[in-house]
Amino acid sequence: MNVSALNRSSFINVLRRAIWYMSAERISWGVLFPLQLWFALHGRWVWFGICVVASTFVLVFRRTIANIGVLARIRAHASEQRTLDTDAQLYLRSLRAGKPSKSEPLVLFLRPFSADRAIHGKDPSSPNGFDKATLETRLASGFAGQFTTIAFSSRLEGRDIWGDAWVDQFDASPYDADFYKREGRLFYQRPGQIVTEDANWFETFRLLAEAASLIVSIPIDASPSSEQSSTIVELLDLCANCKLEKCIFLMPPEQSVWLLRPSDETETRRGTDQSWSPQERKMSSLWESTRAKLARSGFTVPQFRDTSDGATIFTFSGNECRISVVKSRELSNPCAYTKALGVDVRT
Repeated sequence: MNVSALNRSSFINVLRRAIWYMSAERISWGVLFPLQLWFALHGRWVWFGICVVASTFVLVFRRTIANIGVLARIRAHASEQRTLDTDAQLYLRSLRAGKPSKSEPLVLFLRPFSADRAIHGKDPSSPNGFDKATLETRLASGFAGQFTTIAFSSRLEGRDIWGDAWVDQFDASPYDADFYKREGRLFYQRPGQIVTEDANWFETFRLLAEAASLIVSIPIDASPSSEQSSTIVELLDLCANCKLEKCIFLMPPEQSVWLLRPSDETETRRGTDQSWSPQERKMSSLWESTRAKLARSGFTVPQFRDTSDGATIFTFSGNECRISVVKSRELSNPCAYTKALGVDVRT
């Protein structure tokens, strides 16, 4: 992406975000009402009347204007995400060529692929007690800009999640009482993403883990099967290669999550079916199940604990496990909690 195209894209995104903030009330009182006063003081009654009609129009059709603002913000997120994805792909390409980037530290996100868009931190000020943004959005937005962020994606997952969200919730409006429930999906943000095939997934993981200044993980295997998943394999490899000290782990608070799993998956065998079925699971159940799988291979993580605000973060330093509860809003300021846990992101 050349400089002029990048600048143009940034300008368009600033404009899109401005549209999101220009509600019907703000247009009426912040723009049209001052114009009415100015035209009245100068005796320009035709223009005064036009402003009155326009003000009435925007207030009558305020839901339509609000929906335009929602769509503008979604498109801004999608545009910014394409830039992050491009940066992630260029970073990986440079690593494979033996020319690692020196511009920004790399933060590598290891996540449960089936639940990363469904997990939220607690927020006591929210009507339903949960943060409107997902944990992944809080973390990714905090690291974006200062760091290169990379996470894995499978081809099955698809890429145009913002378009899907808009289609699913076309009539979503900030004027709806339950709009806060939709914001996390509509305005979802993730790290820069690369698509990996099964054939080279583990090689890519090791290459990125070696280059990363910080590795972020929600250590949850969403499968009920006793067989090892990619999440378990990644964590055991980090442990075996003494890379745990540059990792931070998130323990989400108690909540129910809906997972899509292969229809033929059982407790003894991972599924391979192309048809998927939804499953509702408790976070504590997923956590303790994964914890048991890791323990069988000698990797011990803390027992599940709930929290009333935010999420629990822990790190390993030698044989010591450091645990801290970070509030939801503070998750967007990673330098504060990484420093408190003794993790230096810049190294």
